[in-house]
Amino acid sequence: MHYERFRSSSSRYIAIAIAFSCMASALADPKIAMSERPVFDGLPFTGITPVQVEFFQNSGPAIHGTLDVTCGDSTISYPVDIPHGGGNHVVTYPDCSGDSSQHVVFDFRSDTERLHQSLSIGNDFARSEIIGQITPGRGDLSFLESTDSARNVYGMTHATYVSPADAPVRAIGYQSLSALIISDDTIGVSDEAVQAIKDWTLQGGTLILMGSPTASVLSDQRWADLLPVTDIQDELFNSSPDLEHRYGALAPGFHAMVGTPVPQATSRAGGLIAERPIGLGRVVYIAFDPLRPPMSDWDGRTTMFQEILSPSEVSGPSIQPSIGVVANPDRVLRGYQAIPNVPYNGAPDTDPFHAKLLDATTVFAVLAAYFLAVVPVNFFVLRKLKRGEFAWATAPIISLAFAGAFFGTARGLYGARLSTYSHGILIAQEGQKDGVAIGFTQLFFPNAGRYDLHLASVDSISSQNFYYGAGPQPSTEGLQPVDNGEVHADMDVPSLSFRQVAFRQKVEAGGWIDFRHLVGSVYQVSNRSPYPLINIWLVGANARVPAGDLKPYATTKVDMGLAVTMKDIPGTIDHILLRSHGLAITGRLEGFRAGPVIGSEVADSMGVQLVYMTNDRWTPPQATSKKALPQGAKG
Repeated sequence: MHYERFRSSSSRYIAIAIAFSCMASALADPKIAMSERPVFDGLPFTGITPVQVEFFQNSGPAIHGTLDVTCGDSTISYPVDIPHGGGNHVVTYPDCSGDSSQHVVFDFRSDTERLHQSLSIGNDFARSEIIGQITPGRGDLSFLESTDSARNVYGMTHATYVSPADAPVRAIGYQSLSALIISDDTIGVSDEAVQAIKDWTLQGGTLILMGSPTASVLSDQRWADLLPVTDIQDELFNSSPDLEHRYGALAPGFHAMVGTPVPQATSRAGGLIAERPIGLGRVVYIAFDPLRPPMSDWDGRTTMFQEILSPSEVSGPSIQPSIGVVANPDRVLRGYQAIPNVPYNGAPDTDPFHAKLLDATTVFAVLAAYFLAVVPVNFFVLRKLKRGEFAWATAPIISLAFAGAFFGTARGLYGARLSTYSHGILIAQEGQKDGVAIGFTQLFFPNAGRYDLHLASVDSISSQNFYYGAGPQPSTEGLQPVDNGEVHADMDVPSLSFRQVAFRQKVEAGGWIDFRHLVGSVYQVSNRSPYPLINIWLVGANARVPAGDLKPYATTKVDMGLAVTMKDIPGTIDHILLRSHGLAITGRLEGFRAGPVIGSEVADSMGVQLVYMTNDRWTPPQATSKKALPQGAKG
């Protein structure tokens, strides 16, 4: 009997030991594998760079975990679900803008699994002009790569490639590119990727489409609203004097898909190249394919691409390169001068961003006065009065008086509520549903804690640290972004803290403006948004005319014949339009909040400036003299 009891107990202990051993083995040997690869072949980590992370599981239950992706000071979390016996992939967007090591760390964690891996690209292309191509195979843009950039701005041109199936489905995935070329089959590009490319172009990208008798981009209706030409026909050219004259090389016989330029497009080289504005960007159409025979052997194609990739026309003035618009929103805001600054009329007593604190000289003077009052003066007066024992009461009273004076100077901080102060631009294009808001939000937190920033449709967000000589650099200090297709974020802060974040956000703003050409130089502008549009300008190439203010659902008429013509104002929206001959409407959206929607927005802040690109053209007059502003217009 004792033997049977002993055997039963032993069996129980052995089973428990085996169970613990299996658990330990499960924890020691991960059931999943993780691998990473850049979505673009050869794209360096120069900014926000898409990286695909693959997960594989051979056995075990389904796993729910979190992938943390870190580059420099920036960390973004991605929720990951791995099914039983299957796999999953996640496209991540590490922000390496402020990191020179080009080293990305991937940490996956769940209740049972821990994985840690890293990915590095050693070459430094931080000052490169990066040209991307969507192609099923290995592309050939090597003729564009050199250490003597066509623009001579960043010092180098670098080419990178992505397959149609891997084309990023978010605009932020193309941010590091200054131009994107589509020449091959586009059927494999997803609908989400097509929309992402449109959004990226809207923000300032240069999209290059190429025509050939077999190019599916011409028959794919998803690209129809971007094409600078219509009624495309196949034409055979034995040669082209226009190409030879413009680019200095005789072209062999070739087929070209020639079309009629749309109203907002310009053409050159005998109609073989057409270009139209899309938001702050542009779409360039080449009627032939210079990457395939016979035109791949044409000696003039390098010069042609140099002209296309140049930030301005050969004969035009210099403006900000497209990469400056797409990859550096701060440069956009500093260069955006189409609307004069709005005077600040907030209340400093309740506005923490404009609270006036004592300067250093005054602080030292007050401290000196305090020490003088609390020690020699206080005791001298009490000694004269023969009441030295009152020092225990007068010294604290004097201290409280000076402390009250100090706190009084900072009453704007101590009395302020949770506040935000935003500025940025909202770029929209006539005929497109969505616009893109690019901007910055300063936040003031009176109390310590963790706050939900209440973001919606945000493509990217980062907090910003300021370094001497380098300006704002992205990080996630205190920020806890989670990316599940759009970015959401919490922020941990101490009391009385200021933070600044940069963001890119999709906004359904395509129908906010109704624009019509009436007759001659007269246009009708209607505000269909729920926000007042303040200080409106109708802006063309080197010309602008004020149109006053528009309440929601109100209409006004503008005569471009009264436009003020400008000359040599680099960095303004006027010069962006000079190349495209586009026509834009600009103004401040009063009451519109972009980015974090938390606390109260400071009244009368700069807010968000609307840049609405129309589908009309404006050819600047030959005269460059400055006309007088109409009476009552704001300069």
